[in-house]
Amino acid sequence: MTSPVRLATTLVGLVPAFGSEAFLAPWPDADTWHHEGLTRRAAGAVGWSEAAASEIAFHATYVDHYLLNPLWLWGGGPDRVRAAREIRSDLATLHFDDLATPQDVAATWRRYLGGTVCALLWAAGLDDDVAVPAARQAVGLSLHAVQDFASHSTWIDRAERRGLTWHEWTARGGDVSDVVTGAVDGDGEPHHGGLGRRRAGWHPVAIPLRGRFATPSRLTAAQPGINLDTRWQAPFGVAARGDALEGGLTGEGAHAVAMTQALRASTAWLASLEATLVAVGLGELWRRVADVRGAEVPPSTRELRRTGARAFEDPGLRAHQLMAAGAEGRWWLRLDGAGPGVRRGRHGRGVGGRRSRVLGPFVDVPRAIGGPRSAWGSEPGVDPASVAVAAFRYGADDAEVRRYAVVPGRGAGDRAVLGLLETGRVRADLLTPPV
Repeated sequence: MTSPVRLATTLVGLVPAFGSEAFLAPWPDADTWHHEGLTRRAAGAVGWSEAAASEIAFHATYVDHYLLNPLWLWGGGPDRVRAAREIRSDLATLHFDDLATPQDVAATWRRYLGGTVCALLWAAGLDDDVAVPAARQAVGLSLHAVQDFASHSTWIDRAERRGLTWHEWTARGGDVSDVVTGAVDGDGEPHHGGLGRRRAGWHPVAIPLRGRFATPSRLTAAQPGINLDTRWQAPFGVAARGDALEGGLTGEGAHAVAMTQALRASTAWLASLEATLVAVGLGELWRRVADVRGAEVPPSTRELRRTGARAFEDPGLRAHQLMAAGAEGRWWLRLDGAGPGVRRGRHGRGVGGRRSRVLGPFVDVPRAIGGPRSAWGSEPGVDPASVAVAAFRYGADDAEVRRYAVVPGRGAGDRAVLGLLETGRVRADLLTPPV
């Protein structure tokens, strides 16, 4: 066995759910990395520049790398490994997995739309140098989730739903009583399916690595499950769906249907986000995010990775924090601050020194939060003058973000607190795709 194959076989055992047409293929490669290809095509269809499309394609692809690819994490050194540990729980919520009822699916669609709009409204209030990168991360991550629905759910099992998005179908009263998504955590049915070392009940498979290299099928296998993520996994997804999959589709055919479904949903999603921002007077922000004037030079792969990684690893960005919070109709607080005397990190802006976290849920926005220490849990205290607070919530039909200045004060028992003084708010109606 060659060294790359031996290494990859070991990694597959560590990474049971990582999927690609070639596990060790370079990025970018739109034919190999499907989230990249789908995102680039959808963005191009609605007028995004190549440079802007490349950046959101990074986010749509690399959410999986931060969760599942140790090569990417190790390559970034201790700062990246530390950042990945901090953001893992948020990123794990963006894949349309583990939804056992149609009601769960509907609620998750609302969370993704509301959370994405909250993230965009929040990004609109950031400094100019970070507003666009933060917004692009939110858009890219949301597209990952939208695309996952096509291959992780039972949506395409019914032939009459193919070619229609969730929002198109439900708007006309279409039946979704059978729509669920595969289980990743636990033993729920249907299962998503994963990859790993060969074991009883799994399908032996040679997992493509790069070029002519693949893992030996005597060592690696695919867990039975419904996912259609790649051409080589799709036959197992078809087998797991059985007679529920209408039309006698092959693995290749089912994968193609899922890809077409994901592209249509992605294009409609981008159009709805644009309409939402335009409606609240943030059309210029969207034009900058999409670079519709083509002002940006397409970045090199190295620069693209550097810029994209910063959005995940710099605590001052991390738009995904607003997308991961659930509890529809409840308020959440995003806190950003900096502690004195803490070293600066690889991306500047004090990674390791800057901090961000989300508190909640709350029925109403609290008038104050705990002091510099208690507001940040067990972490060292932050400088109150550096703290910025944004409150956000989404409902069935709207999303809202409020911004607050922090005023040090005293609470019950003369306890130090940080009072919240509202400085602005923006509310947006949620325009479900297609608009």
